[in-house]
Amino acid sequence: NKYPKPDNFANELIKNKPDKKREPIDAKAKQWRMLQVTDLHYDLYYQEGAAATCNKPMCCRDPPAPGVSTPLAGKYGYVGDCDINEALFRTFLDAAEESKPDFIIWTGDNAPHDVWKGSQEHVYNSTRILRDMFNEKFQHKIPIYPVLGNHEKYPNDAYGKDEHELLQGMADLYKEYLDDAAYEEFRLHGYYTMKHPNSNLRIVALNCMECDTWNFNLISDQSGSKVMFKWLID
Repeated sequence: NKYPKPDNFANELIKNKPDKKREPIDAKAKQWRMLQVTDLHYDLYYQEGAAATCNKPMCCRDPPAPGVSTPLAGKYGYVGDCDINEALFRTFLDAAEESKPDFIIWTGDNAPHDVWKGSQEHVYNSTRILRDMFNEKFQHKIPIYPVLGNHEKYPNDAYGKDEHELLQGMADLYKEYLDDAAYEEFRLHGYYTMKHPNSNLRIVALNCMECDTWNFNLISDQSGSKVMFKWLID
């Protein structure tokens, strides 16, 4: 009984919602084509021909051990215990371009699953490489709206009360996608809102690490979550 039920929170959030029923959708009205890109987990060290099965959380990096029979990593990746490589991502970008999206929502988790040897700098490098390939393909022709994933923090999920360095680093990587107000909000809190150009469409991007089930820091401190939801309601 200590915590409010989600239904109660939702009802409080929409208590001032107008009673008027939604008008019929105008078939001639503007329609948006959105592409959501998530959980890329880009592996900078993927090697074609490497062992695709191994005794680590992820494979496709090291050659097969002598005498060990294992599938091998392919040119465009391997469906199994491996993260994606550059060839697969570029193929994906070709398909994404053909779909002609009006904008992209990039919901993070950019770094590979090499938790035994990762670092925060490793996360930044993965994000930077993916960002540059996005820009190369779309040439800044369409907006990209970035959102933090739980793997943007190293170690994963361990998002604490004072994450100024992390938020500054990620905000700087995404700065070209954000207006000044959104950049400042992202830099301080990891969430932001922006109006899509020449429209009434508003993008609201939350910091998912403030509600991450595996973020055990939330057991002792939920002050950031409270601030974020107060901001969302306002």
